[in-house]
Amino acid sequence: MPTLTTMLWAAAAFAAFLSLRLYPIWHIRVRGCDAYNILLCAEDVRRNRRLPPRIERLFILEEPEQWYPPAFFFLSALVPTRWLEQRFWLFNQLVDLANAALLFAIVTGFVGAREGALAVIVYGMVAGLVQEFAALTTRPLGLFVLNALLLAAFVATTNSVWIALAVLCGVVLIYAHKLSAQQVWFALPVIALGMAEIRWLLLLPMIYLAAFMAWPRGFNEVVRGHIAIVRFWHRNWPLLGAHAVRQSPVYGSGQEGGHFSAPLQGALVDYLKQVLHQNYFTVPALATLLLPAVNPAFQRFLVLWIVSVYAAALLIHFVKPLRGIGLGTQYVKFALLPSLLATAVAIGEGAPLWYQALAGAGLALTVRQYWLVAKLLRGETTAPGLRTEEIEPLLQRLSRDHEARILVLPYQLCDLVAYATRRPVYWGTHAQVFDERLERFFPVLRKPLSHYAQDGNLNRLLLDTRYAEPASLGLLESDVIERTRSYALLRLTARNLQARTQARGVSA
Repeated sequence: MPTLTTMLWAAAAFAAFLSLRLYPIWHIRVRGCDAYNILLCAEDVRRNRRLPPRIERLFILEEPEQWYPPAFFFLSALVPTRWLEQRFWLFNQLVDLANAALLFAIVTGFVGAREGALAVIVYGMVAGLVQEFAALTTRPLGLFVLNALLLAAFVATTNSVWIALAVLCGVVLIYAHKLSAQQVWFALPVIALGMAEIRWLLLLPMIYLAAFMAWPRGFNEVVRGHIAIVRFWHRNWPLLGAHAVRQSPVYGSGQEGGHFSAPLQGALVDYLKQVLHQNYFTVPALATLLLPAVNPAFQRFLVLWIVSVYAAALLIHFVKPLRGIGLGTQYVKFALLPSLLATAVAIGEGAPLWYQALAGAGLALTVRQYWLVAKLLRGETTAPGLRTEEIEPLLQRLSRDHEARILVLPYQLCDLVAYATRRPVYWGTHAQVFDERLERFFPVLRKPLSHYAQDGNLNRLLLDTRYAEPASLGLLESDVIERTRSYALLRLTARNLQARTQARGVSA
């Protein structure tokens, strides 16, 4: 039973955690590329009590069944509808609070509640998570289940009863988040090799077999969707983060641009600096190898966990065939919990002054980076998927237009428009249909607008004019139905667009 002092430290730490996470994003909290799709899926799960959720007649480029790993949709559906609709920006942080609570519990057990509270506050300030978890996303759940899986697997090396919990966590992970599940493929071999224990490797087939036995159809569809996404990005990784119009072969330069557009010269040093800024405690965590440890097996396990994460981040970034499984920088967050744990435990065991200074430098840099990112976010007037008063009249107009079939640019607004208007949107990246039809539209426009208008029987374009002006897409002022300072609602007519395309000499 935790003491009153421990509970008070926990309450203070958790309040500080939420304050630190919400302060930078407060005025842009109602946003998110994925948030509104998650709300749609939670709505269907809650109403129809089924998995996977079905989103009927809203996303033209995909099937109704949403075969993205559905565990987060189920979790969201447990929350009352009105609360989730109004406070979805808070729900994300509450899920990540589970990671903070796990960190607090372990540090408190090894060192003390005061140190556990400090670890939680530091975790709350990590700038990379502040930015990545700013909007509603499945990622905090995947991070928590992965953390629980690896910790349970470590305990299972001395108490085999825990293997059941590790396998259960693995099953949940497969149905929770694909990127986190991919990290397991890096973590388990590295830990098995470093710990010289084959049991770590055997855990992988046990997890996948148990996941299949728990839900055969769900397993097959989730894996099929996972493979489709990986294949899609294997073909299109040069366009990760590209501008849909400026990098379009029809409307822009046609040149590849995005996350991998920087020249290779000096790329390694720049990339290492980038990943270091996401977790300054990697250095003191690895430096624990220079210290005597009360529990050397746990110390080695944490270091191997960290090494597996950075091995994944480096390999995925620099080995081109691996780029289809995501950005390497997205994996760095998986090293946060072991880094903070290793550092806190070392200090609790009486680390020398030089080590305390190293940890102190990590803390100072974390505070500085948090403040810089907080200033940046609080100064933002735009954000992906942001629902503002300015866009609201256009959303309301589309919701009253029963014939509207909508093209949306940039892509980050697609889910918001579908959720707010309940009208069909030319989009679809939530299920397993990552096919050539989607590829002609995303990640860049590979065809003229007339092609999409005809393909989807579209008649409206909602455009953020800060992203692209109507003229850059071959549209005229006479096509504008309504305009605000930053948005334009335009009329799409496939025949007229096709005539203009032919006049410009662009092949449809």
